[in-house]
Amino acid sequence: GVFIIIPKKDAIEADLTVEEGLKAVISGGLLAPEQSPLDT
Repeated sequence: GVFIIIPKKDAIEADLTVEEGLKAVISGGLLAPEQSPLDT
């Protein structure tokens, strides 16, 4: 996973419940485009 720390002034407050936020994070991983493996 990725953990990013940003200044509070740059954050956007979302009007979501904890459950809605977790659903968005979990399902967002399922919707991400596949990455092709690197040829090494």
